[in-house]
Formats: sequence, structure tokens, C-alpha cells
Amino acid sequence: MKVLNFKEGSMKGLIDQLQELVGGNYHKQLYNVNSKYLKCKIRYFQLHPGLEVSTNSYTFEEDTKIVFKGDKESQRYICFRFSYTGDLVKSKISEQPELSPSGGMIAYDTTVSTEISIKKGVHYQWVAVRIKREILDNEEHLFKEFLGDFFSNDKGQEWLIYDNIPLETHVLLKDTFAIDETKPNLVINPLLVAKASEMLSIFYDRILSRNHKITSKNLHSEDFEQLMKVKDYILSSLDYVPTLEELAELYGYSVSKLRRDFQQVFGTSMIKFHLNYRLEKAKILLATEANNIQNISRMCGFKSSSKFSFYFKKKYGITPKEIAKRYQGNLL
Repeated sequence: MKVLNFKEGSMKGLIDQLQELVGGNYHKQLYNVNSKYLKCKIRYFQLHPGLEVSTNSYTFEEDTKIVFKGDKESQRYICFRFSYTGDLVKSKISEQPELSPSGGMIAYDTTVSTEISIKKGVHYQWVAVRIKREILDNEEHLFKEFLGDFFSNDKGQEWLIYDNIPLETHVLLKDTFAIDETKPNLVINPLLVAKASEMLSIFYDRILSRNHKITSKNLHSEDFEQLMKVKDYILSSLDYVPTLEELAELYGYSVSKLRRDFQQVFGTSMIKFHLNYRLEKAKILLATEANNIQNISRMCGFKSSSKFSFYFKKKYGITPKEIAKRYQGNLL
């Protein structure tokens, strides 16, 4: 397996490192690679020094491990990543169900070291926003009022927060990757910033609405990697949730630490996370796939469509049929 190593930091810095590793051309906000090993296109826009937005599209022709080494010495960034196709937030476990569309959204600071396992031939697309820590602390520019700073208590600690992609974000991602590339950058850039701003707003709303509030518990990069493995194992079956005791023994945790750390990153218990994941997937499929409700409920691990409809309405206040009608104009 090929391994690509990067030092965390700015998006432009990552593009420069990628160019050194695999070649390609960067011109007028676009970085392109077209080789036997990698097809890649990154649209990069710096709204302000230290505030970057990018769309990223990759297809590797070889299984690849990408290692991001956290940087505690240089400028620190907050990174937000919203997956559209493929799931970059998976751990090294690869034998997982592939429900389409797939993905998650994640926020972390660039002191965290992370690894991504890329599968040959999979098309990965995501939108990223990177914000330099110091611009949030600069009252002159008032970015804190616009972007928020609810991680302010964790300035000396590593942190990572994960959530599933909701339908609203999926629609924004679809629109973002459908932007007409023949338009001039003066047209594309405001659209890109507007879509990314909406994604951030949805992400913030979901995090601030969590029952389990963010605290200053100290986690390390090794903990985050283990928690990604736990997440993937939980989602390896859509109709069965392993017990907390099983997972603690499997991954070398104490039960209390696993419960606390999981809630810190994912904002909920494992059982609720598993259910929410299936319901989010179902909501996206209902809005985007020409399939009937019974099939979708089975695809998302529900043994009966009536139980699926009960949990769906309890979470969203609307029935699966009403979602399908709203987005597709017909009853499934």
C-alpha cells in the first residue's frame, strides 16, 4: 500500500506538499493531477489570510494510506470537512457497508494526527474549511462573531468532533459540486463561500443542540484513531449494536473511558449514534433515490417499515412518505 505523509496546517500548504509528492499543476485557484496513480482536482479560495475554502475531488488507482501529522509548533487551524462521496472519516477498517450516498462531517484542530485509508477506484469528494486560530482571536476582523468559537476552552488540547451528514448538508454538497466550472472565479467564489457558510451553520447548530455538551476532556490522537475504529465497527452492522462491554474489551478501553470519550467526540451514546446514522441515511435515500419505503427501511437496518416510520417521525416530526413527496414529488 502506498503511503503519503503530510504535515498539518493550511490548505495551501497541503496542496504544495501534494504537488511535491505526485506532481500536477496549480493555476488560478485550481490544482489538477492527471496521472496513472491519481486523478485529482482541488478548487482553492482564500477569503482572508488564514480563512480557506476548498472543494476536493480524488480518485486513486492504488490503495493508499494518507497520514496527517499534527503540528503543535506552527500556526494552528480549525478544520471542517464535509464528505459528499466516499467517507474520509473512516478508520483503517475497510470491510464496512457502503450505503450510497456516504460520508460524515468532522471538525478538528490541526494538532491532531489522523490517518485516512483510501480505496482504489473510489471517487472521494468533500468540501473543506480551514480557519487559522489566531484570526478568531483578532477582534479587529470580527471573524469570531461570524464563525463562532465554541472550542475556546480547548486551546491547549487536541480535539475532534464528528457528526453524520444530514440531508440539508447533502443537498448543499450536491449543489456545490454542480457549480458551473465554466463560470469566472468572480461568480464561483461567492457561491462556494455561501454554500460552505451554510454547511458550517448546520454543523454548529447540531453541535450546540447536543445534550452532551463539549467539555475540556483531554483526548489524544491515539484516542481519536481508536474511536474511529469503534465507530466503524458499530456501523459494520446496521441491524445490530454491540454492547459497550464488548467494544471496551475489543479495543482495550475501560467501559467508563469508552463511554465518556465516545460521547465527547460523537455527542451521544453508541445506541443513539447507530440509530441516528441509519435515520440520516434513510432520509437522504428517501429524498434522492427512486425506491420504496419498505426497501429503504431494510437497507438501513430496520426489520419492519412500521418501526422505521415510528423512529423516523419521532426524530424528524414528519413521516417517510412526506419526505419522499416533498423532495421527489411522488409517494413511494
